Amino acid sequence: MSQHDKTPEGWIGGVDDGGPLTQGSQTHALYTKPLTARCSNCHYFQSGTSYKENYCSKWDAIVRRDYICDSWQEMDREVSKNMWEGVGTYTNFEEFYTTLLYTIISNEEGAKRRSSTIERYKEYYASIESGGVVTEGNYYKGQKISLTGKMFNDLVALDSGTVGIAHWAAGGLSKLYQAIDCQTYFGKSLSELKRNYAHKKSNAYSHLWWRVGFKKWFENEPKNKMIQQRVWRASRQGAVQWAIAMGWKTNRALAISCAISNTQGNGGFKMLSKGTHPDYDWPAFRYLDNSHEEAIKGYIHKFSLKRLEENNISGHRSRRLDQINKWFPKSSEHELPFLSKFKMIKEPKWPNDLGI
Repeated sequence: MSQHDKTPEGWIGGVDDGGPLTQGSQTHALYTKPLTARCSNCHYFQSGTSYKENYCSKWDAIVRRDYICDSWQEMDREVSKNMWEGVGTYTNFEEFYTTLLYTIISNEEGAKRRSSTIERYKEYYASIESGGVVTEGNYYKGQKISLTGKMFNDLVALDSGTVGIAHWAAGGLSKLYQAIDCQTYFGKSLSELKRNYAHKKSNAYSHLWWRVGFKKWFENEPKNKMIQQRVWRASRQGAVQWAIAMGWKTNRALAISCAISNTQGNGGFKMLSKGTHPDYDWPAFRYLDNSHEEAIKGYIHKFSLKRLEENNISGHRSRRLDQINKWFPKSSEHELPFLSKFKMIKEPKWPNDLGI
């Protein structure tokens, strides 16, 4: 007998142990409001064409979208554990990139706080779907929304629309779009999205279809986290290749190359190393001793000699340096043994390159 045969009309809802309820319970899913989060935030939830076809794979039951059990929290902890298992130990480039993404780019706390953040700002997330008031930056009803670190399901208004664990924005969105079934989730072609909704003045976030499209992709694409990892790895490999060519061979040096290029872009990182970037007066560091340390010094001062003189350090960038010092300290800096196996991978494109 399936789980939903044991409950009235096949519905299940929220209880402390995550199981189905009896009809007489005052907390039955048919009669109560959500306890902590919507089922649509749960990894077990599968959306149907109507509320009568929504399905929970854990309890093998039909379930209303607006009612919950505790399974989503349990599953989220398990997914986060599996996703980042082994972080800090790496024997190949794939494991090294995973460590970088979690520790340096996400600021590690982002993944840990995913569930609590969804709950804390549930009205903000609900506004994304309902077409609530949108302002530039992470604001909801005039209130600043503080999102620690970066998370796989981030969707904020910064730079006309910022998305995912690596905070893809502007031109960087093109790489993410090409790994998504754009017609299904946005109702638009890949070429249109790349042409009109991948730059800082696109106002992509102001469009309800854009916000809902990404929200549904986060919820309905089971491989979206792996896809984001693959896209980020592909997008940073140009900087890593250049760093290796400059003689950067240690774990700390390559972590610095990814930290800088994630902000400045691969081309920007290369120009900065040569001292040829038109927007900055920071001197070339390519041929200096300990050039990666000179590079990160420039990074936290936004590659400005004036800021260096004034000791004007960027808070965001200094926190990223804190993460580098935590996970890749000078005291344990070492040459990576698998550098000779570095190879460029293709940027994943939907659907052929997503057999992850």
